[in-house]
Amino acid sequence: MLWKLHRLNPNIPITLILDNARYQKCRLVFELANALNIDLLYLPSYSPNLNLIERLWKFALERVSLF
Repeated sequence: MLWKLHRLNPNIPITLILDNARYQKCRLVFELANALNIDLLYLPSYSPNLNLIERLWKFALERVSLF
């Protein structure tokens, strides 16, 4: 994915926002992103307020509990 992003946007600064999955925090990913000049930003460990699906579930549960 990093290679593809870089190829599609070679002259544009790229910042990729990721969760904290182990495979996204390995040395290979860090080194490749650094070589391709891609900034990696990681979400906090548990951040349901930043995760849209968590907001949707909260909304759905509130609606269902009304019935």
